[in-house]
This record gives sequence, C-alpha cells and structure tokens, in this order.
Amino acid sequence: MVKFLDNPRINPVVWEKEFAVDVSYRRMDLDTIAEEMSLYERLESLVKRGVKPKLTEEQKVTLARVVRQTTNIYFIATDDMSRIKIGKSSDVKKRFASIRTMSPVNLNLECHFKCHEDMEYYLHGIFSASRSHGEWFNGTADPYKVIEAAKSGGVAAVVEEIKRINVDAGDVSG
Repeated sequence: MVKFLDNPRINPVVWEKEFAVDVSYRRMDLDTIAEEMSLYERLESLVKRGVKPKLTEEQKVTLARVVRQTTNIYFIATDDMSRIKIGKSSDVKKRFASIRTMSPVNLNLECHFKCHEDMEYYLHGIFSASRSHGEWFNGTADPYKVIEAAKSGGVAAVVEEIKRINVDAGDVSG
C-alpha cells in the first residue's frame, strides 16, 4: 500500500517545486482545521483506493499546506488517570515507548489521531488551568471527553468538543 505522504503527486516538497505552492505557516482556527482535515481524509481515501484525484488550484494549495502541517496528536494517561500528556509526534508508537521508558509510573496510550499540528496548541490552551507540568495535565473530566470524541468521531468531533468546552468556560471565540 502506498503511503499518502510518499505519493509524489501529494508530497509537499514536490508540490512546492512543481506548482510554486506557498506552504508558509499560519495558525489555523478550529473550523479551518476541521475543514482542511476533512479534505485531507477524503483525498487520502481516494489515493489509497488508487483513484487519481482531480484538484482545483485552491485544493492543491490547501492540501500542500495540510500535508506539511499534519502530525499525530496523542493522549497518554497514567494508570490511575490522574495525569494526561497531550503531545504530537510523527511516530506515536516510538514516542510512547520513549515516554513509557522514562516514566516511574505505568502509562497507557489512550488514543491518537492524525490532525493539523495546531490542534495541540488548542488542546494545551483549553486545559491550561489544569496543567501539571510541561505537556502533562491533571486528569479532569474535560480531557477525557476530548479523548472519547477523538475515538468516536475523529477531528470533527474533537473540534466540536473543544468548542463546547470553550463555551462552558465562557469563551465563545472557539
């Protein structure tokens, strides 16, 4: 099976050279993350089935940026669920093994999903009040609601859960 990023028709380096695509960085809002990840997932599905997608110039630019900025967001929790680490990595299994080796307590990889790297920024932001240290957070209910959303509905469900948490906290900027 051909990996999405290994496909030269979709690889951002190839796109930058062939299409003079600007993939410069900008912080994305949650709705844009959900929309662009949806496009990414649809196109990834087509490529995996051997379908050559026909893209508009706007879709090419969007996809090049998304591919460049897509990573895996992961949630690691202690056995007693008292601490949760929210991070990003291109290789979640390797990262988890490294963290578990250094940890004095048992850890579980609760979930991970492919998403725009800015999602980590939003997750850290909404849980900042419960930050324990670094990327570790106290195990309150909200992180577990996001984990369940990720398991059941992917990026779109995580975005909706973040918005709900923001509204509940009085922040409607989402």
